[in-house]
Amino acid sequence: MEKSKKKLFDKIAPIYGMFYEIQKKNYAFVPEMMEKEGIFPPMQILDLGCGTGALLSVLEHAGYQATGIDPARDMLKVAMWKTRKQNIRFHHMKNPARLPFEDNSFDAVISSYVLHGMPEEERRVLYEEMKRVSRRKVIIHDFNEKRALHISVVEYLEKGDYFRFIKVARKEMSEVFGEVKVTHVGKNAAWYVMNVKEPRIYADQ
Repeated sequence: MEKSKKKLFDKIAPIYGMFYEIQKKNYAFVPEMMEKEGIFPPMQILDLGCGTGALLSVLEHAGYQATGIDPARDMLKVAMWKTRKQNIRFHHMKNPARLPFEDNSFDAVISSYVLHGMPEEERRVLYEEMKRVSRRKVIIHDFNEKRALHISVVEYLEKGDYFRFIKVARKEMSEVFGEVKVTHVGKNAAWYVMNVKEPRIYADQ
C-alpha cells in the first residue's frame, strides 16, 4: 500500500472507530456464511486489512480463532482497544508481498472492502499471499458490479481502483485461484469465494 494511503487510514482511524458497533451489526451474517462454506468454529481465520477489528470481533464471538493484519498502525491501535476483552491476535502488515505467516497457517483468509482500493498489481500480489497462507478458503467481501452513486462519489474521492475492480474482479481472481463462487450479500456487495487446495467448479448464486 502506498505511504499516502497508509497515512490517510491512520488519520481516519478514529472516525472508523466511531462506526465500530454499526460495522459489527453489518457483519453479523458472516459466521453463518462461513459455516455454509465449510468453515466452522474453532477454525483459524485471518482478516486481511482488518481495520478497527469489527469483523474480527464478530468472528471471535462466534468461536473462531481470529487473527487480524493491517498496514495502518493507528487502525490496529483502535482495533486492539475495541477488542481488548477478546482473544484476538493482531499483526502489522509491513510488506504485502510477504505476509508474516507460514504457508497454510489459516483455515480461511477473508478480506473485506480492502482490495477494490488497490491498484491491480497490488491486488494480485495479495491474492497470491492469501492463497499461500490459507489451507481451505479465500473469501473476498467487496463490491459487486452494480454501481451506486454514493459509493462512486466516495471511491472517486479516495482515488482507489473501484471503477476498474467491479468490472474485472471475478476474472482477475480466477486467473490466480481458478473457479470463483460469487454470492451476492447485498445490493452492491458480494462474496467471492475460492477453494484454495481442492479446486471445484461453482455456479453463481
